[in-house]
Amino acid sequence: MKKSKYIGKYDYIGYYTKQKEMWFFSNAEIIAGIKSKINLKIYDGYDEDDNLDQEDEFDVLEYYREELENNQEIDDNDPRIIEGRIIDSKTKEFVCNKYKDIKYTDLESKEFKFKTMEELYLITLDLINLNEEIILFQPVFIKNNMITKCDALVKKDGILRMIETKATSSTKLHHYLDILYQKNVIEDQPFNDNLLFNYELCIIKYEKLLKDQISFEITPYFNITKTAPSFNTKFNDLYRSYDEIIEAISMLKTGNWFVQPNITKSFPVSFNSILNNDFTELEIRGNESPRTNVSEKIELFLDLNNNFDNVIDELWNHKISMDEEKTIPINFKPSIQDNGDFKKSQFWNDLKEIYINQGYEIFKYSGTIVDQSKKALEIINATNKKKLVEDDIKGKNGNKILYEKCFIKKEDIINKANCRNLLNIKKEKSVYFDFETINTSIRSFDNTLPFSQIITQCSIIKSSNDDIKNWHCDNLVIDPRKISLEWFKLIVDSIYNGSNCSYIVYNKNFERSRLEEMKLYINEIDYIKKINIINNNLYDLADFFTPSKNNIILEELHGFYSIKKVLALIEKENPDIFNLCKCKDYKKLEIKNGGICQQETTKRFFNMLIDDEWNRLKEQLKIYCENDVRAMIAVELYINWILDKKEN
Repeated sequence: MKKSKYIGKYDYIGYYTKQKEMWFFSNAEIIAGIKSKINLKIYDGYDEDDNLDQEDEFDVLEYYREELENNQEIDDNDPRIIEGRIIDSKTKEFVCNKYKDIKYTDLESKEFKFKTMEELYLITLDLINLNEEIILFQPVFIKNNMITKCDALVKKDGILRMIETKATSSTKLHHYLDILYQKNVIEDQPFNDNLLFNYELCIIKYEKLLKDQISFEITPYFNITKTAPSFNTKFNDLYRSYDEIIEAISMLKTGNWFVQPNITKSFPVSFNSILNNDFTELEIRGNESPRTNVSEKIELFLDLNNNFDNVIDELWNHKISMDEEKTIPINFKPSIQDNGDFKKSQFWNDLKEIYINQGYEIFKYSGTIVDQSKKALEIINATNKKKLVEDDIKGKNGNKILYEKCFIKKEDIINKANCRNLLNIKKEKSVYFDFETINTSIRSFDNTLPFSQIITQCSIIKSSNDDIKNWHCDNLVIDPRKISLEWFKLIVDSIYNGSNCSYIVYNKNFERSRLEEMKLYINEIDYIKKINIINNNLYDLADFFTPSKNNIILEELHGFYSIKKVLALIEKENPDIFNLCKCKDYKKLEIKNGGICQQETTKRFFNMLIDDEWNRLKEQLKIYCENDVRAMIAVELYINWILDKKEN
């Protein structure tokens, strides 16, 4: 824990996104503290691979900035730090180009390296008061026991324009916390002029760019929903071209929300209006879209605005009560901050393991089976209830019927007829394949969008009349610095095996999306035909275990269905299948999951690995991806084994 005389921006944001015991600790400190001090039981209930089809944008700039603020030395071996630094530099260039006639001062430059925060604060005030026009990067403002360094501040035409930069392509609800803190520290300062204040976000522009490029845009609007906006596929036919769809999505992401597919008819909500308790824009938005719960949103923003001083007081009282050597406590109680209004805690999966070890049964289960919403967490927190009862699962996410059948009565659900029908759909020839990707904001391939999932690996096994143990796996890996059209063609050609073939995957949405993207990249009629055939014949083994499908629901899986979880059960219940398919225990691999795979490959993209290191990593990447494909074959055999056992 970094000792500071002040409450900072990340402390304030942490009030709404972290448990009280975590306040004033950085994210890295929390993760390290939990892992080093708690001897967690082996619990593999959650696998990130269950959600690979959900496109996620990790804000590397916020990660980098928070690490910089809380630690004197940061991990230069972390690709998120490298990407964060690049974006930090590029956004400064962008702001300077936007206001190219105004001189700038960067208070992070060498000139100011040895200045104290108090000295930088006085320098900031002098620069603002002595210049009619100026750009400041990382200016320092202090008010009472609060301090802030905003990303950029532009003084022009009597307006002080505060710009916060986010390494995401979308504005989000939780960004309001950042802006609100800045307003409360900046506006009550001894400025010489009667300045007007304006608050904006600089985000990554959602547009196609060439390799190694990145672009930005500034918006005064933000999205008032917890999740980032997405474009519903039902609107696709209303636009004449793919580029029009991209433009529409870009408008949504900047907060220019619209009801009909007409870009000129937008109903945005601005930071400036909500900061001043002016909800006219929000009410207009609500009138156009009855599904927007305006009264609930107004109550949320009023609470944030009116309780700011109380929150700072609570943070300050907690801060002065903390010992300088305070460490992360071992025990946590479930808290609504774990899954609050702004964003789910980044430590959610680690906390679930802790809760399970402390006897909170609710967290053993998938959220599709047992409700783990904010409301459910409030009940758990209020009653300190550990044992699960029926009332705990009545929220919208919980599947009460499945819970009662599988986990109260301790029985499996196996719909033999459905499963046999699914198996009969599969064609005689099979191709099992799996993709691994990177998804940086900086483009790794030409004419792609930010955070595109670009394939860097593909493992493929084609069925044959030979014994399964002799089936060969082709492991394709590309240096992420050398991705090309020929690479994508190689992937398609290697997978393709005609129309009389089932193309077997696990969670097909991810592979289907990547294949559709490759159609756009290659844009050749022969490859479009091949990809259409592959996609039309995709066969998803996850359909057997997804709880909502009601085909196979096994009590021991606790509602989870990732291939890693199922494979672990196969090894336990039928090791002959596990060994026949030459599967490996994921926990014993050097690359244990898709997240690690992506992170290590991204290091190569940012030139953090020399050739020898990359060649060694490639072999480990192949082992991991091949294991995913061999696990699919094992899962298929396991399904047949379950059905045979049930029928005999």
